Amino acid sequence: DDLLTDKKQRLDAYEAGAKAAEQAFTLDDTNADAHFFHAINLGSAERLKGLSKAAMVVKEIRACAERAIALNPAHAQALQFMGGLLMELPWFLGGDEKKAQEYLERAIAADGNFTNARVLVAKLYKKQDRLEDAKKQLEAVIHADHPHYRFAWERQYKPQAERMLNELGESAASR
Repeated sequence: DDLLTDKKQRLDAYEAGAKAAEQAFTLDDTNADAHFFHAINLGSAERLKGLSKAAMVVKEIRACAERAIALNPAHAQALQFMGGLLMELPWFLGGDEKKAQEYLERAIAADGNFTNARVLVAKLYKKQDRLEDAKKQLEAVIHADHPHYRFAWERQYKPQAERMLNELGESAASR
């Protein structure tokens, strides 16, 4: 997403990535990264095609992410992906905020440098009125020493965490 801005180029890249990952886990079904990369590339490609089409492959996407986690229970990327997916999906497609929170907390425990997991779990904490917990996660995003995906952290996750933290400060002041 950071390198390619043209929708067609991004779609082609995601589809090629999904195909390569599928070939990799066909050769070695115990390769957690291959399952994860298939799930994330397939999901990104389908999202570009439209949410209604993405709904038709949710089962395959989830199965690949779950397989990656089964093979490597500390696979922080797959845990973050699964948490984000369950948070985003409507309930009738398997969305589940409680399970999403569990996956995101596991991702952070496995590797706290995945700042998107922290932003996502802060959103859940905010919904639960766990404002201090949300603030801690957002502070960790802002002050991350070695965030993964530095480009996205600088342009997306850190500014989002700063906005959310300001909003939490304002909402706490209005109480």
